[in-house]
Amino acid sequence: MKIYQQILLLLLFLGFNMSLLNAQKIAKNNRGETIVQFEDGSWRYFDEDDPEDQVLMEAYLLEQQKDASASLNPMVDAKIDEEKAKIEREEKARQEAIRRADAALAEEEQAYQKLNEIIIQREKLENRLKKLRKKKASTDVIAQLNEEMLYLSKKELKASEQMDAAAAKARLYEKMIYMSKKKRDRLLAKLEEEQTNETPNTTADVTSAIKQQAKAPTPVQVNTSSKKRTDFIQLKAEDNMMLNPPLPDCEIVFDGVDEFSGKNRRDTATKYFFEHTDERLRPVFGDQSFIECHGHMTAVSGGFKFLSIEVVINDINAQRTYGFIEKGSMLSLKLVDGTNVQLINNNTDRGSLDQLNERVIYKAQYMIGPDLEKELLKMEIDRVRLVWSTGYEDYEIFETDFMMHQLSCLNDR
Repeated sequence: MKIYQQILLLLLFLGFNMSLLNAQKIAKNNRGETIVQFEDGSWRYFDEDDPEDQVLMEAYLLEQQKDASASLNPMVDAKIDEEKAKIEREEKARQEAIRRADAALAEEEQAYQKLNEIIIQREKLENRLKKLRKKKASTDVIAQLNEEMLYLSKKELKASEQMDAAAAKARLYEKMIYMSKKKRDRLLAKLEEEQTNETPNTTADVTSAIKQQAKAPTPVQVNTSSKKRTDFIQLKAEDNMMLNPPLPDCEIVFDGVDEFSGKNRRDTATKYFFEHTDERLRPVFGDQSFIECHGHMTAVSGGFKFLSIEVVINDINAQRTYGFIEKGSMLSLKLVDGTNVQLINNNTDRGSLDQLNERVIYKAQYMIGPDLEKELLKMEIDRVRLVWSTGYEDYEIFETDFMMHQLSCLNDR
């Protein structure tokens, strides 16, 4: 009975305290201070160490969270969803712009490769024409190659225009990546409209346009009969620039007294002599040549003439492969008539390493006597053989009149 009475008193005490807690609440006074307010309007300052005040604070914070959640406007949620959708649309459009830009860059690369292939074809044909003119080939063969040259020139011009257009398109599509979706869509619509207006309307128009743009040259037939040719007008030799191209300018860079020897010296300008790239290396070097050679000539009073060359090998390890150019080594010039002319190197050069550009530069000097000069003035060069310490290598010459021009320059007073 006694225990029952004690339990009853405890429950009454807890119930009284809970009723007191319910009659109290956390509030803020006009100075922003936290207080405990009673039901009768009286109050006291909040005591953070008081367990009852801690319970009241938890109830107060929970009520504040409920009020904040209840106060959210459904329109705000809709606005947030709309903004998220807008961001997603913008990102999707930007990714599409990136895809278009990548495709445009690929088109530009293809156009560049196409143009480069045509240029290589034209240059090879030019070199072939040059050699055939030197060898006094028939006018029928020259005329046919001239027509092919005209065709390739037109083809090159068209390919160049296409590459310029592809490059402009690529630059524009790159800029579109950073445009707003509205501006990008407006510009794309304009481009599509322009493309539609430029597209031929019928299959016949397309076929006609292709035929006009890529019409192949008509082969020139050699007339073996005694009848007069009527398929083209034969130009006079002196008027035909393909048969008789103008001579390059003669450029003298020094004409005076040598400060070391005290003799009169005359130097021509350095000019391109030859280049070489093994076919297996072309995918690696592209437009750049593996070996490049430039040269000039010097005349010194007393009748002495010298050929100075600078050979650049675009390989930082060239000294291992080629070694050096030794004093007394030969530079063999094979002329177009089959004659071989031997020049002897005056100095040993082990090569100068250019680490910045990853290449090695060699220099050599060869004396040309009066007899050799006469031969070189009469005939063009077909090939060159340069002797290295590790062996020799032959190089095809496209500037076949290099020696003739350089010597003529020195002799022209």
